[in-house]
Amino acid sequence: MVSQHFKLIKFTITKIEDKKQQKEKNDKSETCDWITENIPERVKFGELWRAGDNFILCANSLLPESFEIVMQGETAQIILTDPPYNVKISGHVCGLGKTQHEEFAMASGEMTDEEFENDFVTTYMQNCIKYSKDGSLHCHFVDWRHLRTFLNVGQRYYDELKNICVWSKSNGGGMGSMYRSAHEMICVFKHGKALI
Repeated sequence: MVSQHFKLIKFTITKIEDKKQQKEKNDKSETCDWITENIPERVKFGELWRAGDNFILCANSLLPESFEIVMQGETAQIILTDPPYNVKISGHVCGLGKTQHEEFAMASGEMTDEEFENDFVTTYMQNCIKYSKDGSLHCHFVDWRHLRTFLNVGQRYYDELKNICVWSKSNGGGMGSMYRSAHEMICVFKHGKALI
């Protein structure tokens, strides 16, 4: 276990948007520097941090051992995930600026649709269910192109689809096509029958 000290930094959405807009005014080139100013460039696989009562682990969500380590014998009441969508990062994410992002370790365009649905999404959703409480909510962020995959898998394994939410990104357009990244879908599933 890596020993790290965390400093709690609170930002409101308004402050984050103000900072981003100021950065855009100062630098017209398309970069993601405003995100990474105070964030280390890389996290090593297997590193575990403690932040108050919570743990943060860089691991593989397809392996039950990853959940065992990060959950420390507990089960989750709510799960928020933003998995890769089996789309290559190169050419899709902040590709015009000086900040270049590496490909995900998996589900970064190398899988067939069947492998992505049956091996990747199914396995990680089953692990989320296994390590969560009866009645827990699971929010899976996904782009519109892969919404059907997440709904298909989710409806096979979860007890209920509670809702599909839309995160409307005020800063999404302009990165590629006209509507590129202007929104993201959130599939909200319920695990179990307990009242929320």
